[in-house]
Amino acid sequence: LFLIPFLFNCPRCIVVYKAHPQNYKIPLEGAPPICYNYSIRQDARVEWPFGYGLSYTTFAYKNLQAVKELSTASESSNIYFEVTNTGKVRADEIAQVYLSPTQSNQQIHPIQLQGFARISLNPGETKRVCIRFYTDQFGYYSHQGNRQWNIAPGTYELKIGASSQDIRLKQQIVLTGDKVVKPLRDHYFSEVIR
Repeated sequence: LFLIPFLFNCPRCIVVYKAHPQNYKIPLEGAPPICYNYSIRQDARVEWPFGYGLSYTTFAYKNLQAVKELSTASESSNIYFEVTNTGKVRADEIAQVYLSPTQSNQQIHPIQLQGFARISLNPGETKRVCIRFYTDQFGYYSHQGNRQWNIAPGTYELKIGASSQDIRLKQQIVLTGDKVVKPLRDHYFSEVIR
């Protein structure tokens, strides 16, 4: 088995195809794009899910704490959770923060990476992680006349995991208030609070 990285129809996504020299084929023009955030399910054409990584140990996630309701007028809110090294080797875990819509009429992708935290843990050690999640991250671009960033009220699902397919913690957040429209967003990614 060998791996070949490609870029197809998704400028931000590099994917790795399952491939053997005897059956390798380049996808035909018009094939569906390959990007981790186009579907909740992993594309069968891709060997590993977005954010996947190997380790010599295992990790457990627990105690997600986030607000259940947030106003569109708020700048941010903090998310807390714990990660434990449940194995016998010191290692780092990359905990990833994703956001998903709860209704099909919401304009965001089915799953979107919103941030991550690298956590170094000794065997048996637990650390509490704090991430600042910006209200801008609930938004999406539209092209109604001018390009604009839109933050719409609604119910969203916050997900914490080891990859886009290995979600360990979930919580719904209700975004309340009026829809916010601005030319650009102020924040693009969550921040780890040390």
